[in-house]
Amino acid sequence: MGPSAGGGQDAGDDPVWIADSLVVFIGIGYLVSIPWLHFLVIPVLILVWLLPRGIQLRTKARAHKSDCFLCSWCRYALVGLEDEGICPECGSRYRRDVCVKLYQNAYKGYQPDPQVLKERECKAWRRRLS
Repeated sequence: MGPSAGGGQDAGDDPVWIADSLVVFIGIGYLVSIPWLHFLVIPVLILVWLLPRGIQLRTKARAHKSDCFLCSWCRYALVGLEDEGICPECGSRYRRDVCVKLYQNAYKGYQPDPQVLKERECKAWRRRLS
């Protein structure tokens, strides 16, 4: 901190020495860590992007195959079961209309009511012609 017994400063207190050491430490750490970065990035990529994407694609295929009649909690295909009941896989209650609506909205996209579309089209033509 202050002058040492020899009249100068300690090497650890010299700001230039600290800055030089920091640059060397960061530089060596950066060069050494690059190959190891792949071991961190690839598993994180798999967990963050690929795994949920795979689950989404499997669920979409399952919903398409079972006419969107899947359990809303565990995604078990409820084809052949009653319209209301308890899921044999997870034990949660289900209703066919709710399950079908949920998976249709999630995987088949937005499909507005034909009457609503007709009204919107008529309004658009009226605005355009007037």
